[in-house]
Amino acid sequence: MMAIKETVFLLLLIMLPVATKAKKAIKPRAWAANFFDAASDSCTDRCNKCCPAGWVRHGSSCYYIEDSKTFSMSVAQQKCRNFGADLAIIRSAEENDFILRLVTEKLNNAYGVWLGLQRKADSKLYWIDGTPLEGHYQNWDIREPNNSGGSENCVNMYRGGSPGKWNDAPCFWALTPSVLCQKSI
Repeated sequence: MMAIKETVFLLLLIMLPVATKAKKAIKPRAWAANFFDAASDSCTDRCNKCCPAGWVRHGSSCYYIEDSKTFSMSVAQQKCRNFGADLAIIRSAEENDFILRLVTEKLNNAYGVWLGLQRKADSKLYWIDGTPLEGHYQNWDIREPNNSGGSENCVNMYRGGSPGKWNDAPCFWALTPSVLCQKSI
């Protein structure tokens, strides 16, 4: 009986270093690499402040571009809602520049992306969260917004022509911007 205890004890002593090495923590950057597109982003733990795979973090939001032309702003918004997100809201020149870089890297569509900005019955533009555009950051192209024909109630950001500039457009548009989703983290 003593020989069995000694054998077990010796086996435990031999196996202890192997078991200890196997339990080493995963390096945070190696883990986070699965959740970020941009190398500059950092996620140091398994928290809710990480973006899902395929999304890019900027500030307190995650962004996702679906590189498919979408004829309707409402269809684009529904695609974002399927991801638990909304079409993007742009609050600053810095955020507009970030989105333009993202759009330039990920798309080959001159008409860029739909934004979460829409004209309501009072003829004023509102972000998708209900915030009025008036008095806040704007980056319109020359002679925009013009509501041409009285039917340009949605907004896109250009990739080509006037990169990063905004254009009011029909909500169902044959020139077809792509989808840019944003969600808070």
